Amino acid sequence: MPLSIHRATPADLDSLLLLMRHMQQDDAWDTPFDQPAVRTSLLNLLQNSLYGIVYLVRDEKSPLAYLAICFDFSLEYRGKGAWIDELFVE
Repeated sequence: MPLSIHRATPADLDSLLLLMRHMQQDDAWDTPFDQPAVRTSLLNLLQNSLYGIVYLVRDEKSPLAYLAICFDFSLEYRGKGAWIDELFVE
């Protein structure tokens, strides 16, 4: 089965939410999975490249993995930085 890796867009929102729910079930967050709140935050990230980028891995049938990279700005490190916020592989 061929895999595709692409930068996620708002069209990928439901696929990403499915994977995020699976990740939360596997490694529970401190707070319950609040899908409406997560949807709002994720959509904000997907629509604003200044905040970060998300990559989605899928096969022909379903989403398999995602990587969320978020940006910040640091005076100590003299500029923009990036960190892996979430990485999940089904």
